[in-house]
Amino acid sequence: GSLHEADEGRGLVSETARDPLVVRLAGALERAFNPIMVKELRASFRGGRFAVIHISILCLFGAGLLLALAAAYNFDGVRHGRLGDPSKIGSQVYAIIQMLQTAFVFLVVPGLAATSISSERESQTFDMLVTTTMSARQIIWGKFSAAMMQTFVVLVSMLPLLGICFLFGGVTIHQLLANYVFLLLLSALLISLSLSTSAGA
Repeated sequence: GSLHEADEGRGLVSETARDPLVVRLAGALERAFNPIMVKELRASFRGGRFAVIHISILCLFGAGLLLALAAAYNFDGVRHGRLGDPSKIGSQVYAIIQMLQTAFVFLVVPGLAATSISSERESQTFDMLVTTTMSARQIIWGKFSAAMMQTFVVLVSMLPLLGICFLFGGVTIHQLLANYVFLLLLSALLISLSLSTSAGA
């Protein structure tokens, strides 16, 4: 009787394991938590390089935001001793912030992945990486997703500073979302080009 129950239990487990939904879910989790991505993020967040870059970018971004506010306020905020339209100040400052964020994407984001693969060769870990059970696509995806995650962290940390624009008005949440979609797509393109360059180096 117990042997028969055990056989039934194994049959239930095997049927569950063969369930296409379970297989797809397991595959999605495996792709989401790519071992290469976890390794890259762990090394970046534990090391001081990313923290220094992150804090420096936020300080420069905050300084640029203050300068943009001062310039917009002096240009359109006060005329003949009267306060101008605050929404104009908000829209002008947000336009400058968009340029600063685009400059960050062009100048900093490619560096997050530029040496991602060539550094593996320099540290003599590339051969070990190739001999693992992971495919080339999984390795590249892990490197790509790690760089995208770092970019996402920096862009999200800018949101509290962007909230200042909403105090003046002239900026909608749809504009903010469209800008972030554009920045993430541009980041994905630049990271892909950087990985391609690093692989060919």
